[in-house]
Parts: sequence; C-alpha cells; structure tokens
Amino acid sequence: MPRSIPSTILRSLAVTSLALLTTVACASTPTVQLEASPAEIYGGMTRDQDLHDGSGSVFGEDGGRQKERFAEMMRRAEAGELKTAEDHFYAGAILVRSSDLEQLLIAESLGRRATILGDPRGRPVAGEAVDRQAFQNGRPQKYGTQYAYSHLTGNWLIYLLDPTTTDEERAAAGLPDLAWFEDRVRQLN
Repeated sequence: MPRSIPSTILRSLAVTSLALLTTVACASTPTVQLEASPAEIYGGMTRDQDLHDGSGSVFGEDGGRQKERFAEMMRRAEAGELKTAEDHFYAGAILVRSSDLEQLLIAESLGRRATILGDPRGRPVAGEAVDRQAFQNGRPQKYGTQYAYSHLTGNWLIYLLDPTTTDEERAAAGLPDLAWFEDRVRQLN
C-alpha cells in the first residue's frame, strides 16, 4: 500500500512551486522601469522587439508593455517633465508606435519640439506620426512610412499614399525618398 505524503510537505511543495513559477514569469516579462529616462524606456521597447525577432507585434497595445510606456510618456508630456530635445525625441518615438489618435498627435508635437530644441531626429518622428494619423483615419498618408498587408495578394504594400507629395517634402521631414520605402516593401515580401 502506497504511503501518503503528509499535508505539510504537500503545502510546502505547492508554495515552492508557486514561488518558482512566479519568479520565472516575472523574469520573462519584466515590467517597464517607469523611473527610467525616455531613452532607456525606448531602449527597452527595442529590446522587446528584438525578442520578437524584429516583429512589429511587440508594438501592439495588447502585446508586451506598450500600454505602460504610452501612458508614462503621455503623463510626462502632460506634466511638462520632458525638458531636453533628446527627451522629446524619445518620448515621441515611443508614442508614434501607438494606434491612439491623441497619442499620435502628441508624438507629432514631441517630434516637432525635439527638432526646435535641436534634435533633427524629431523630424521623421513627426512625419511618421502624420502618416500614422492618416492610416488610423483611413485617409491617404503623406510620406509613405506606413505599410499594409494585403490578404488578397499575400504581400506587403505601401498604404494609400497622397501622390502629390514630393521627395523634397519627404527630405524636409527628415525621411527618405519614395524609392527607399518601395525598396523596403520589396524586402518585406
């Protein structure tokens, strides 16, 4: 006849197992360090993307810690805590990944402010935010930064594009010419 395991040992094993599972879960999904600088938070976002093999799925608001990042950058922007050109750039670069129109408007504003404060990396952030707003509203984008997947053809394509936008306008926004975006789509396919 098999011997039964005393209940105190069973409880101890259950507690140990739960602690181990919690430790493993926490190690695999660290939280966003909200006291970090915008540059450090952006670095965490890119590391998350690297963990997903470069997939944009990490930017989905339900995937990863994006909601926390977006909320923290919005809080800092609204509280006037972003002081430097670099802070404005990184906060905008985080928010431009959002699909929320208010956050995209703030991303555009932060990109423009970064540029005014002396960081030219803000220009393409503002340009991409303009395109993402158009994308979210179902309107043609201005610059060509947004791609869409066609389930009909099984290929990526540049999302609806305003054909009157020139490469000079793209350059003024700190963005590459249309041929660069077309090449990028070919690489995706």
